[in-house]
Amino acid sequence: RISGLPMKWLTLAVLSCAAEALLPGVHHETKRALLFALATDGRETSTVDSAAAAVTDAKRDLLRALVVTDRGFSASASQQAAVRRSIDRLVAAASPSDASKLQGNWTLAWTDAPDILGLSGGPLAVLGRIGQVIDDTTIINVIEYEPVSWIPLQKLALQQRVVLEYAQTGNEVTLTLRGLGGRLRPPFADAFEQPRDVVGPTSVPFGRFQILFNDGEVRVVRTAQGYFS
Repeated sequence: RISGLPMKWLTLAVLSCAAEALLPGVHHETKRALLFALATDGRETSTVDSAAAAVTDAKRDLLRALVVTDRGFSASASQQAAVRRSIDRLVAAASPSDASKLQGNWTLAWTDAPDILGLSGGPLAVLGRIGQVIDDTTIINVIEYEPVSWIPLQKLALQQRVVLEYAQTGNEVTLTLRGLGGRLRPPFADAFEQPRDVVGPTSVPFGRFQILFNDGEVRVVRTAQGYFS
């Protein structure tokens, strides 16, 4: 545990989307790629067009199913089941995921993982954005805590960070723990020198996940424990 935070959730990647109109809680940092890659070449067959349309429809249905769930925190059993059905439909319609699109700044849109759904704030803070910042070798899991409504500094947020290295083989991703960190979220981060994440000389095995769908805008993964996010 890190300051009372269950460690298991950190094995998870996140499902994120840029459809801010559908998911008002998703922050501006989320990856944005609003144009779907539909076939436009005149040589493409109607079969290809049909397959692309099926993916687009399934993705739209999934985003609609997420709207009422508050990332999974307030979802009923039937709403969670509806999201899982939408995920199954999307994965069935899509071609194998493109692992090269893992990099980016992702924001959690939904999960059924108990360790994430057990997160909360406190008397002075509420749980904000949950996300990941991913480059070619590193995943930084980020949890933001924001002030409760009666505190004036509403733009202030504290980020709790966990630094992981990852190795990818196809759509399988293996994680190792490298370090921890904490810092303020912009714009306050720009006014102060931010502490560096503390990275140790050794790595500790830290779980794995499988990428089920990833078009660079929406990513769906399944953890080793069988949970989706």
